Amino acid sequence: MMEASANHTEGAIARGGRLWLTNQRLVFLPHGFDQALGADAVNLPLSEVAHARKEPAGCGPQAWFSGGARARLRIDVVDGTTQLFVVNRLDSVVGQIEQQIGEGGAMAEKDDGTDERRSIVLCPNCRAEMVEGSNFCHLCGTRITTPPEVAQLQPPQLPPQPPVTYVRPLKDRSMAQILEILPGLFGFLGFGWIYAGDVNTGIMFLVGYLVAAVAFVIFDIISGGICCFFTVPLQILIIAVSVSRLNQHIKAHPELFGE
Repeated sequence: MMEASANHTEGAIARGGRLWLTNQRLVFLPHGFDQALGADAVNLPLSEVAHARKEPAGCGPQAWFSGGARARLRIDVVDGTTQLFVVNRLDSVVGQIEQQIGEGGAMAEKDDGTDERRSIVLCPNCRAEMVEGSNFCHLCGTRITTPPEVAQLQPPQLPPQPPVTYVRPLKDRSMAQILEILPGLFGFLGFGWIYAGDVNTGIMFLVGYLVAAVAFVIFDIISGGICCFFTVPLQILIIAVSVSRLNQHIKAHPELFGE
């Protein structure tokens, strides 16, 4: 009877798709992209349609996104609900729907007493939903030359998925030792501890060793370099003690570094 591009108003937004009018039903199917975003299809028997008329255009931010900035097709359903659509040639569409309602509406039985219905089918190419009897897919444009597959009401059953577990990657023992020794030679001790996960101990060594290094430099300057024979071995001893304790920490945490 009629097929046209349309936007269906859902709340504050409009969903794009195709609108069909048969001698029994008014059907709207959203495009594949909008279907993926949760857009709903509309399938109304004409016997449940009370009126079809024009909805005046509105204004404001909500109208910009819902399609209300222009006049829309308003479908009043007998249960009191309303469906709004943005369509081209609005007057013609309203007239066709009103004419079809006046001729008896959908759900009219055939002469042999059977109920004529049009099924929802799937495009054989892109699997988009459309009304049975369509010549072209409204989504991908494929010409329907063979009977399309009737859409299944039940979604496919997915196999049970195994639980996902997160395995923490092990840290490198050698990297922890290198980060403790090399920066320590330049006055920055504690990075190995921070890498190993003990941030508090790392900060304690970093601050304490910086203070000690500054003090050693002052003593060396005052003594004319004589204190170097005392401060340099002491610095090396502090580094060695830190590395030794770090190795004990590594052995005590096999969950971080392995056995």
